[in-house]
Amino acid sequence: MRKPIDADSAHGTQPMVVWLNGPFGVGKTTAARSLRVACPKYHIYDPELVGVLLHRVTPKRWRPDDFQDYRLWRWLTATILLCALRLGIRPLVVPMTLVDEQARRAILGRLLRHGVPVREFWLHTDPNVLLQRLWSRDGRHGSWAEQQIERCLAFPAQQAGAVSIDATQPVGAMRAQILSVLDSPYTS
Repeated sequence: MRKPIDADSAHGTQPMVVWLNGPFGVGKTTAARSLRVACPKYHIYDPELVGVLLHRVTPKRWRPDDFQDYRLWRWLTATILLCALRLGIRPLVVPMTLVDEQARRAILGRLLRHGVPVREFWLHTDPNVLLQRLWSRDGRHGSWAEQQIERCLAFPAQQAGAVSIDATQPVGAMRAQILSVLDSPYTS
């Protein structure tokens, strides 16, 4: 194990990553923003931005369907999180679907090897609710995110150690449930 990232004595914050996982359209980003509003010391990091960049600079013939298939994306995601934590930007909330086991090991495993506590939450809801949310968000049927629902729902979240959160409840209730599990000193 590498040298762990220490607590920030000036601010009393421990390094921690709160990973909000779940199918596309389940409300991960909404829940992350709600955590940030309730707990201003929480910082949101969206690894999708790195994926979009990689997609834009990669020629189409070499571009995978899912940017999580880029090994560079996996490495950059973990590296950015580690750098942010070392700079004292913590705790970090990451709203990102992560159901590929290789990607999970590359990112979450690396964080754990650096001594970073990772708390993972699996947001879930009925597949029909997901479809309605995606159609509303994307404005069309048959989107890439919609095509991933079955793969996401097959992910064994409990076996992976994620805490299950019912995303059909209001966002405030989801936030309260997440914070109660974290038993966070950062709440206001």
